[in-house]
Amino acid sequence: RTYVFAHSLSSPSDIITVSLPRPLGVVLQYDERFRRATVVDLIGGTPADKRRKNAALNPALARDAVLPGDVLRAVTATNFVYPTRALFGAAPPERHIVVYGADKQSWTSICGALKKGEARDGDVTLVLERRRPRESQEQEQQGHQQPSALDIFTSQTGKRA
Repeated sequence: RTYVFAHSLSSPSDIITVSLPRPLGVVLQYDERFRRATVVDLIGGTPADKRRKNAALNPALARDAVLPGDVLRAVTATNFVYPTRALFGAAPPERHIVVYGADKQSWTSICGALKKGEARDGDVTLVLERRRPRESQEQEQQGHQQPSALDIFTSQTGKRA
C-alpha cells in the first residue's frame, strides 16, 4: 500500500521511514500544544543508537536513522483479528500489521500503538518528519544548484572556456 503524509512542520522538512527491531531504543516526548511525539533521545547500544552514530560519521546514512528532533507521524503496530472460528477456540487469532497514524493522537494512544506487537512480528517501521538542515534550506530558497565543472573552472581562472 501507498500512504501519503503531508508536511506538518512550519519549516521545510522531509518525510522518511526507518525500520527497527524491537525494542526500539527511541525516547519520545509528547508535545501537548501540537499534539505530537518528538524523538528526544536514543538509548545507548540499541540499533537505533548505532545507526545515529553511523549517520554522524556519514550524513548519507541519516535517512536510515532516527535522530533527535524527528517528529513521529506513524508507526506500524500489530492488531489481532478474530475470525469466527477463533471465537470458539478452533483457530488462533490472526496477527495483522497495520499503520497507525500518530498525528493529533493522544499520548496514551501513541504509547498503546508502540506497545502492540512482539519481536516475532518483525521490525517496527516509523514514519518520521525531519526538519531539513539550515544550509539545505538556504540553498533551496536561493535556487542554488551544485556548481558545474564550467562554474568551478570559471571561478578558479576568471575566464570562460
